[in-house]
Amino acid sequence: MASPARRPDQVPGLPGPRESAAQVAAEPLDQPRDIGWIITLVGAIGTLLASWTLFGLKSDGMWAGYWTSFFGTAAVLGAAWLRSTLPTAPGVTLTALSGIGLILTGALHDYATLIQVPMIAGGAVIVLGAALQAAPRRT
Repeated sequence: MASPARRPDQVPGLPGPRESAAQVAAEPLDQPRDIGWIITLVGAIGTLLASWTLFGLKSDGMWAGYWTSFFGTAAVLGAAWLRSTLPTAPGVTLTALSGIGLILTGALHDYATLIQVPMIAGGAVIVLGAALQAAPRRT
């Protein structure tokens, strides 16, 4: 007499039947942190593009471009840090300090308005994104 056939879900050591998509609850997004990350990248890349297109080639525009490139690149690196498995506190700190540096550089130097506005606005957007990224994780 032949042994009865076993279904795969009855075999020991094998996983049971798959759950349908409706049964599997999707993991909730960490919205403030994700939105903050996007805002930080938009602010940093926008500031870098503004420095390359709006700032002049004279001394003021050149030095402002150096500062903006430094702080914008640091903000992009901080945002990339936050998508890795490294601890988040140093990445948020780097991003926030980059935005604060842009704000202070734009506000305290005697640059033309065409240079000051993108630096201050970009720094404010980066700081806003860093503040959203510092929100506690959902558990």
